[in-house]
Amino acid sequence: MALEKRLYEETLKHREDKYYTFFRDSTIQRFEFTVKIMWKTLKNFLYEHAGIDCKSLKGCIKDFFSAGYLKEDETYTLLEMIDDRNMTSHTYHEEYRFICLS
Repeated sequence: MALEKRLYEETLKHREDKYYTFFRDSTIQRFEFTVKIMWKTLKNFLYEHAGIDCKSLKGCIKDFFSAGYLKEDETYTLLEMIDDRNMTSHTYHEEYRFICLS
């Protein structure tokens, strides 16, 4: 957490940069888009290869694990990524958005 705090403090120094908001928001948007593409890919793969019709993003990840395509640690990493995506999409706390980017 100390590293995250230092990174956040360093970022604050650049907040006045006229491009800061643009690059921050672009990075978050790219992350959200990438997660959405991953979900659609998993959903299609599971349906075509295992006959599983998952309805939610976390459900698809859990089904992908249950079908034997993911290791347990990879599953936890993906589920954490989904939590980060949800927080960046639905939270407007500057500090949290930065932590997700680091």
